[in-house]
Amino acid sequence: MITAIVPVYNGRDHLRRLLDSLDAQTLRPGEILAVDNGSSDGAPELARERGARVVAMGRNAGFAPAVNRGIREARGSLLAILNSDVVLAPDYLEKLAAADAGFATGRISGPQGLLDATFDLTARSGATWRAGAGMPDGPPFDAAREISSAPFTAVLVRADVFARAGLLELAEASFEKDGRRIAFRKAIITSAGKEDNVSGEVNVAQGITAGSAPRKRKKAAAKPKLEADAKAEQALRDWRAKEAKRKGVPAFRIFSDKVLAEIAESHPTNNSELLEITGVGQKLVEKFGRQIFEVLGSARS
Repeated sequence: MITAIVPVYNGRDHLRRLLDSLDAQTLRPGEILAVDNGSSDGAPELARERGARVVAMGRNAGFAPAVNRGIREARGSLLAILNSDVVLAPDYLEKLAAADAGFATGRISGPQGLLDATFDLTARSGATWRAGAGMPDGPPFDAAREISSAPFTAVLVRADVFARAGLLELAEASFEKDGRRIAFRKAIITSAGKEDNVSGEVNVAQGITAGSAPRKRKKAAAKPKLEADAKAEQALRDWRAKEAKRKGVPAFRIFSDKVLAEIAESHPTNNSELLEITGVGQKLVEKFGRQIFEVLGSARS
């Protein structure tokens, strides 16, 4: 199932056009989450009327925290993260889902028909820019290709990518041009984003998206595991899958693969030891601590 995650801060008319384009998709999302950053123009009420589930942030928390909240709330295995001011081509989600990649995006056209974005490129300095921005729509940007970074204006991401890589974090960055220092903010996927302690806004252009750009991920060489750790990890993985199925959520919503591996390796026997593991908080301990200890105990016996 596809979950569409739409951060919203006012812009009711823009949101209406996006929702119309989602209704017209050849592969429609099974869930739409409108994450409201404290709108005052009726945008969340419109989203609710159109069948979206509205998640209230209670304030203008910014783009990255709103997306992160949507990721946590989502039930789908594919997450379409969409700015509220984009309009999607009818086959947008179908094409990107068919790419069968960790993430995929499409061409984004601006009001004058020129490209606003296709995919992101990063310089050695760390500055990121949009390939093809301001150029006519056409070759070489009209062909599918492998990419390493996608603009979060409109992107389809497998939910398990966030489980492995982390959530969005806003970072301050700058570059020099013609002797001038130009500061900007960039949204990046890091484990620090899971803390949800970042704020601010990211401004992006509106546009119409079409096409897809798949990305293939290379698997890193696995570290050798002790037999006991491997047995515990598999037992935890089996339990997590059953628990996720029971709750009707993706497995990473229970806890991530990285947390699972660390639990298997450290074999905690009490709440204090479990809390020492990076990524484990008090809520996780309260919800699943007893079950985790039982699973580890059975794996050791």
